[in-house]
Amino acid sequence: MPRPELRAALLLCLFGAACSGPRLAVDDVLADDGGIESSATAFPSVSDFDARASAAREAATVEGATTAELVAASRALFLAADVRVQEAALARLDSLEAPTLADVLSADEGLSSELRAEVEALAAEGRDLAGRALVRDPLDEAALLYRAINTSLLAWAVGESRALLEGLGGDCKQAIRASLERDESFEGAAPLRLRGRFLAKAPWPLGDKKEAVVLLRRATELAPVTLNWLFLGDALEARGEHELALDAWQRAAESSSDEGSAALGAYHREFARRRVELAPR
Repeated sequence: MPRPELRAALLLCLFGAACSGPRLAVDDVLADDGGIESSATAFPSVSDFDARASAAREAATVEGATTAELVAASRALFLAADVRVQEAALARLDSLEAPTLADVLSADEGLSSELRAEVEALAAEGRDLAGRALVRDPLDEAALLYRAINTSLLAWAVGESRALLEGLGGDCKQAIRASLERDESFEGAAPLRLRGRFLAKAPWPLGDKKEAVVLLRRATELAPVTLNWLFLGDALEARGEHELALDAWQRAAESSSDEGSAALGAYHREFARRRVELAPR
């Protein structure tokens, strides 16, 4: 008879295996418009990003595809995945009669399993394409960054239990560290931003909210752009520093995006504005 702790571990593994299921085919995901009707018609659509991702994937799969083409496809797949999250989160907020600050801060939680499955497929292939680029050039800054970004989004998509079972927490940490060590200022200080966000959101023992604030402040010093301010505000709010969080969110709403995140900048600024509106004074 297995010991209780071993039996519990076996049950957890079986539960994770039962929940994972076969991954969606990326071709099927990109053929879909995302299935979300957003009231925010001024924002970029899923179909726009899907078309770009399909074209980038095609270029990356031909014989003789360059490292840059592999990275471009990895980035395009990340954007196609992330726009789904942004659009669904905004639609969820719009459906609430009287949303609170807590609702805004957790807008990407509780999204459908169907959406998460789409994001999983896109982020997994994006991670793999970046990995192929790194085989050719292990020091390519963009490949390092988009491997880290796609791995982080993949961990979100599969959920905490599967991420733990599949070792994605450790994979995220290692991929982010490699990007950070290569060039912390790359693409609007994205490696610092990603590491700070990871530390702010990850559960113990991976998370560290104090260090998250330090890294995100450094990111805003190097690149005072929307997403850096937004994530800094969230990290400050998590530490109970409400006035400083409000100031960071106001700066996020009023600032411009770095080149890498500009495609989704309208969403980021909208979420910043909603934080400002609902933050306690």
